[in-house]
Amino acid sequence: MSTFGEVFRNWTDFPKGLRVLLLDRDIEFLQEIRYKLERLEFYVASFYSVEEACKTLGNNTQSFHIALVEARENDDLNHQRILSFAKDLPIVMMSTAENIQLMVKVITLGAVEFLVKPLLEDKLRNIWQHVVRKVLDSPKEALQSGYLEPGNPTISVKEEDDKSFVKREVDNQRVLYKEEGYQYPKEACYSCRLLITSEGLSEPSTPK
Repeated sequence: MSTFGEVFRNWTDFPKGLRVLLLDRDIEFLQEIRYKLERLEFYVASFYSVEEACKTLGNNTQSFHIALVEARENDDLNHQRILSFAKDLPIVMMSTAENIQLMVKVITLGAVEFLVKPLLEDKLRNIWQHVVRKVLDSPKEALQSGYLEPGNPTISVKEEDDKSFVKREVDNQRVLYKEEGYQYPKEACYSCRLLITSEGLSEPSTPK
């Protein structure tokens, strides 16, 4: 059986660069958790739309190491969809409801952990353990190409830190970014991924 040192020998600053897919339909919570994850120097792709998250996972499952996904009561269809699309990733479900039946459902469907909101940073700090378990428990040939490569940590600016520069709005699962009168639409799956550079507003590229 491989050891951690053998498997992650090329990822010298693990878990920095952990590639996280984050899905939650509560936009405020989505922003809050993204900031916490980015403070840990993780790469974060945040999604407001289940459809867009599934579409991205369908095309780019290898782009992520782990997924954090909202769980809601009486929402079995969406749970099944996202867990099916992310079946090759460790999936942590998050919910405001401390409901044993809901916990059992999502764990049965394949989730590795169930966290109750609000999430403490210590809980988020340790999600890398699920990635290590997956890697050590999987035959090397079963791991997707590039899975053991880190992403570039994303950097975001809190809206309250610089309201004059950027304003985010969510309407019908779409987001409009505004910068002093210049407007352009982005799909809601990228609603919370902003990189502020000296030249303006841009997004982190999807890791290969």
